[in-house]
Amino acid sequence: MDDEEAWLDALEKGELDDNGDIPKTKDPSLMTARQKALLERARTSNPVENVSVAPKEELSEEAKRKREEKNRRRKLQVCRCG
Repeated sequence: MDDEEAWLDALEKGELDDNGDIPKTKDPSLMTARQKALLERARTSNPVENVSVAPKEELSEEAKRKREEKNRRRKLQVCRCG
């Protein structure tokens, strides 16, 4: 299979990168330990499984009031400095 056929196959499968090229395989011996771990995790797991969603906490009235006060102070500080 020549390069053009490989490119057409990748195009049909939707495997081209952002530049329209066939993604090149990376040599693990040239990667850092972190890059190797990320690559291995990407190969072995489903990306949807890695997403963790924390349940939304209901804030008490006191917590809401404190948050609003912090936001008000932050906005005032920005106005004074800018």
